[in-house]
Amino acid sequence: MWFELLCELVLYKFIRIFFAEDDLIDIETSDSDAVFAVASRIEKVYGGKVYVGLRIPDADSASWQNINIVLSSSVAWRCRVT
Repeated sequence: MWFELLCELVLYKFIRIFFAEDDLIDIETSDSDAVFAVASRIEKVYGGKVYVGLRIPDADSASWQNINIVLSSSVAWRCRVT
């Protein structure tokens, strides 16, 4: 069993070295840096353009809503409201 786990780990590392892109997320200590790093990663994975840190008016509550990330692509709009 330990031999199988070791072989799988070696195989995983081997495949990752040769087939994975160099797209590691560099997350700093700041929250804004993390949001921009995630936005950059989303642009790579889904394509399109990512907008970060939007504030839009909400008609129902008559207040401003903060939207951290919006993905604009040819497929659809996706957003996360906080």
